[in-house]
Amino acid sequence: MKIILTLFLLLNFSAALTLKESINLALKNSPLLESKRLLAKAKSHQKRAVYLKSFGKISIEGSYSRYNIPHTLKPLTPPIDPNITISKDIYSLGATYKVYLFRGFLDLITIDIAKLSKKEEDISYTLSKEELIYNIKALYFKGLSLKKELYYLNSYKKALEALNKKINNEFKLGKKAYIDVLKIKSSLLEAKSKIVYVQNFIKSVKNELALTIGIKKFNEFKEDIEYLKKSKYPPLIIKKANINLKKAQKEIKKAKALYYPKIAFQSYYGKNFANSEEEEIWQSSFLISYNIFDFGYKSEQLQKSKILKLSAEKKLLDTKNRLKIKIDETKLQIESLKEKLKSLKANLKYLKKIKEAEKIKYENQSSDISDYLSALAKYEHAKSDIEKTKYDIYTKLAYLNYLKADGR
Repeated sequence: MKIILTLFLLLNFSAALTLKESINLALKNSPLLESKRLLAKAKSHQKRAVYLKSFGKISIEGSYSRYNIPHTLKPLTPPIDPNITISKDIYSLGATYKVYLFRGFLDLITIDIAKLSKKEEDISYTLSKEELIYNIKALYFKGLSLKKELYYLNSYKKALEALNKKINNEFKLGKKAYIDVLKIKSSLLEAKSKIVYVQNFIKSVKNELALTIGIKKFNEFKEDIEYLKKSKYPPLIIKKANINLKKAQKEIKKAKALYYPKIAFQSYYGKNFANSEEEEIWQSSFLISYNIFDFGYKSEQLQKSKILKLSAEKKLLDTKNRLKIKIDETKLQIESLKEKLKSLKANLKYLKKIKEAEKIKYENQSSDISDYLSALAKYEHAKSDIEKTKYDIYTKLAYLNYLKADGR
C-alpha cells in the first residue's frame, strides 16, 4: 500500500501533499541526501578495510633470475650431493604471508581513526537529513503563509468589487463624485496586481519545494504543522566537532608511533625450477626495524598533528559559542514574533472598529472615500499579517529544532 501511495504521489496527481508526506518523499528522493548516505556507506567499508589490513596479507610471487655463474636450486646443506642441479636460469613460484606484530600500536590507532571517521560521516548524513527537513518546513510554511495572504487579498478584492459596483450605481444617480469612482478603481487595480504577484510567488515556492523534495511537480499545500522536538542530548553539530577533536588526538598518537620499532612475521613457501627439475623452498622469519634517522620527518609529522589538535580544540570552542548564539538569537526572535502576534491580534479588533466607523462616515458623506479604503486595506492586511507571523514562528521553531537536532 505504501509503495502504491508513493508512486501515486510521484506521478503528480492532483492530491495535496501534507508537510509530513513532503518530508517523507524528500528523504526517499533527495539526490544530495542519497550522496551523503553513500559516503557514510563508503566509510563503513573503509573502517572494515583498515581492520582487515591488520591481519597482514598473502601474496603470490614469481620470479625469473639470470646469473653470471650457475646457482643451486636451493641452499646447500650437508651432506652435499655432487649431482645437485645448478643453473644460470632459475624460475621460482611461491606464496608469502607477512603481518606486522608491532608498529607502535599504529594498527589499533588507525582502526580507531577509521571508526571515528565513520561516526563523523554518519553525523554528516544525519545533519544533511535534518537540514533537508528544515528547508522543506521553511518552504512549506512560506507556501501556507502566501496561501493565507492570497485568501485575504481575494477577500479584499471582493469587498472592493462590491464597493465599486455600489459607487458606480450611486455615481449614475448623481449621489457620488467621479473622483470616488476613480479611487475605488485604482485600489482595485492595485489589489489585483498584488494577487498576481502572490500567485506567482506561490508558484515559485512550489517549484523550489518540488526540486527540494525530488519530484516533478508540487500541487498544493495542506495545513499540517510539526512542532518543536525537545532534546536532552548534545546537538549533532557539537558531536561532529568533538569527533574531529578525537581524531586529531589520535593523529598525535599515530605520529608518535613512528618513534617505535617495527616487528613483523613473514613466511614463504614456494618452488624453484631449472633444467626440468624443481626444489621445494620454505622459510619463516621475524623481522625488526628501527628508524634511527629520517631527516626530521617524524618530528615534523608530530608537530603537524599537535597543531591540528589545537586547531580542532579552537574549532570545537567556536562551534559551541556560535551554536549558543544562534540558539539564543532564534529563541529571542521567537519571543519577539509571539509578542508581535499578540499585538496584531489585539490591534485587529481596533482596525475592525475603525473600518466600520470609516464606512459609516463615508456613507454619511462626512469623510472622504480614501479614509475608508485605507481603513479597509489596513484591516485586511492585518489579518494576513497575523497568519504570516504565525508561520514565521513555525519556521523559527523548525530552525531551532535543526540547531538542536541530536540524531535520536
